[in-house]
Amino acid sequence: MVSEIDEITRISNDALKRAYESHKRLGIEGLEKTRRNQFGEFTLDADWDAEESVIKTFDEYGVPITIISEEHGIVALGSDFLGILDGLDGTNRYRAFMSGDTAARYGTMLGIFKGTNPTYDDYLTSSVMEHPTRRLVTTTKNRGVFDVNLDDCKAVSIKVSSERKFDNKTRILVDYYPSEYDFHRLVIKPYVDKLEGFNFRTLRSSEAHYVDLASGEADLVFECTRKGNLEITVAYGLITEAGGVMITPDGKYIGPRKYREFGQKEYVPIITASTLELARGFLQHTK
Repeated sequence: MVSEIDEITRISNDALKRAYESHKRLGIEGLEKTRRNQFGEFTLDADWDAEESVIKTFDEYGVPITIISEEHGIVALGSDFLGILDGLDGTNRYRAFMSGDTAARYGTMLGIFKGTNPTYDDYLTSSVMEHPTRRLVTTTKNRGVFDVNLDDCKAVSIKVSSERKFDNKTRILVDYYPSEYDFHRLVIKPYVDKLEGFNFRTLRSSEAHYVDLASGEADLVFECTRKGNLEITVAYGLITEAGGVMITPDGKYIGPRKYREFGQKEYVPIITASTLELARGFLQHTK
């Protein structure tokens, strides 16, 4: 007998595959801006259509879910579940890929939670569809994380690294690059300034950062809450199931925090690491 959580995971992953097909169909035309998002701003067609594909999938299946997305805003189809959706995380990388940078990574992120006022620990499934690599990285609660290649549908179990010691060999990914964003200047930069001589870089895509951490390709990710915390919220289930941790600078886990309340109005630094010891080491070095 198929359980509720299995069915939600199946529908979620079907929605992400449809988002991939939308992205593939649009190609470079996805860079056009023909629609306005929830803020009245023109958004990339690729971003809008990816979200539209996901929303329509849940509607077609009759899932009683409220979806919070970056471009569409709040879409209420019911109140049994909450969906957190980022249609195209890594927009700059999408532009780069369409300009010939085959190493650029970006994707659609989707997390499903029980109820409409959940904590982070109330996740049921979290998944990322990384479009350039055709990788679907997905988890169902208490089932671990799997990296699925769309070419052969082979699912490989992945998990975080076992690194515990924070030093200049720690592989760090930081959501930081020259920009006009306040959170970069006010929150991220003070930490980065203390990492001189350390092994840190940015892929300019949160989904790529979290996929690399979940698969053991990186040891630690640093960013902060902002814009509804879509990426962090989806990543929480993946990182938790892969064996990692997400904490705030006071050393507390974000799992018990309410999504709709935590970090919605302020920039809260989030340290995501393969082990708690590693996260604490980062905090000790950057305090």
